[in-house]
Amino acid sequence: MDVVTAFLNPEVDGDVHMAMPDGVEAPAGGPWVCKLRKSLYGLKQAPRLWYEHIDNFLRSLGLLRSEYNPNVYISAAGLIPLILLLYVDDILLFSESAERVSQLKKLLHAKYKMTDLGPIRQFLGLEIERDRENQILYVHQSRYLHNVLATFGLSKCNSHWTLQPTSNRIRQLDDTGKPLDENGKQKYQSIIGSLNWLVQGTRPDIAFTVSMLRKFLSAPSSEHLAAATYTLRYLWNTSDLAIQYSTERRPEQPTDRPIGFTDSDFAGDLNDRKSTSGYVFTLGNGAISWRAHKQPLVAFSTVEAEYIGASDAAKEAIWISSLFTRLLSLDTYPQEIFVDNQGAIQLAKNAKFHERTKHIGVRYHFVRDACERNAIHTTYLPTSEMTAGIMMKSLPRETHWNHVNGMGMVRWAAGETYGKRMALGPMN
Repeated sequence: MDVVTAFLNPEVDGDVHMAMPDGVEAPAGGPWVCKLRKSLYGLKQAPRLWYEHIDNFLRSLGLLRSEYNPNVYISAAGLIPLILLLYVDDILLFSESAERVSQLKKLLHAKYKMTDLGPIRQFLGLEIERDRENQILYVHQSRYLHNVLATFGLSKCNSHWTLQPTSNRIRQLDDTGKPLDENGKQKYQSIIGSLNWLVQGTRPDIAFTVSMLRKFLSAPSSEHLAAATYTLRYLWNTSDLAIQYSTERRPEQPTDRPIGFTDSDFAGDLNDRKSTSGYVFTLGNGAISWRAHKQPLVAFSTVEAEYIGASDAAKEAIWISSLFTRLLSLDTYPQEIFVDNQGAIQLAKNAKFHERTKHIGVRYHFVRDACERNAIHTTYLPTSEMTAGIMMKSLPRETHWNHVNGMGMVRWAAGETYGKRMALGPMN
């Protein structure tokens, strides 16, 4: 549902005046100003006033605001749960009962001028396809991606099956790359901004490459622009890739609860030798949360790099577990996180003093505390099966696609993995 002219609903808190609008003749004896009684678009406090207004209304209906996400509201009564997700003036309603959804819609219509958009097909640029017969949900950004490719003249181009050549590890200061002029710099920044929205939405497979290219926004070179264009060619070849969520149980997703994967690339940055970490959380066989980022300090060993990465993943794991149990009214449970380094797992479980790890900052021992509180549970997983490996370096083609498929990414139109599609060659 969509709230029409949402910001015009709340009253202004305090005295706010504005100049007379164009076309309005003020009485003689001015100058005159208007004192606002209602909020207006463009008013600095309008978004806050709107949120307070609808928050008070939803609470008056008996909905409880989640303490883990202030935009999520949960029904406080009834055996069948109802969940409301608010994003500014856009509203999503979730429930197993169509009657409960209909009742809440009537209450919203009585309070606000609303547009009922029906079953969800698009939200914030994300496109949702449903296979109700097989209970499968596909989420993708195909339309947005094609618009991006058209903007940069790559609607038809040579394609790639990987994001970057495996040997391509770009340095910030490289004599082979020529500095870009102002137009080239703006083009590079536009490409990275467009790719960043894809990473935030439905393309975790490009998260590492985009995080790497983001570092050069202030002073990109021709080499960086070539790398960004290479990524666009990969996206052209995989434009129908979507995250698939289903009720089917797979070996890597044996439970109906979220599962986490974390990995780190020791000293992967060629400029300052800092390590790169990444994590992926999946639910219903599909990725629901992911991140690729450079660690803020230099690690002395692979164990330390993995330990720091696991600590970052532990914070996300606790939030996901808390939100998940709250939404479905479940009992708390230790969140499973897979790590591919035995040393990091032992360091998290054993508080024994050691000369080689005594320098690790207190903040990174958060993962050890979480294990002791039984908030998370770390388990070893071989590197070859570590889905989060795609978050911290460029991988060979076969390994890359194994991890892409491990995140539940398939061709949404056909429901097949790209592992099968690759044998057919590039798409026309």
